Amino acid sequence: MSTSTNLLVAFLLCMVLCVSPVSGKVLKVPSEHPTIDVAISVASDGDTILIARGTYEHTSLNINKRLTLASDYVNTKDQIDIDGTIIKGVRSQFQRSLFWQ
Repeated sequence: MSTSTNLLVAFLLCMVLCVSPVSGKVLKVPSEHPTIDVAISVASDGDTILIARGTYEHTSLNINKRLTLASDYVNTKDQIDIDGTIIKGVRSQFQRSLFWQ
């Protein structure tokens, strides 16, 4: 076999062995879980917490696993789902905002 064929086979083998299947669940707030922190507590690594439009007030959110928190924008691609999904820190000395594109 040529060097380029060997490299291609090695690359494809690596891709097959290194890529793990996506197996996370989607947990919906508030239709399935009343609050974001309840959804976080029952979630497992790799899960997605889908947050409906609304304002959610929490004193703290302890995220100690690999999760995706998202608005309905991921399904609708409607800007109103981004603008209308708000998580507020209540009585918090520190407030952080995270934005992903």
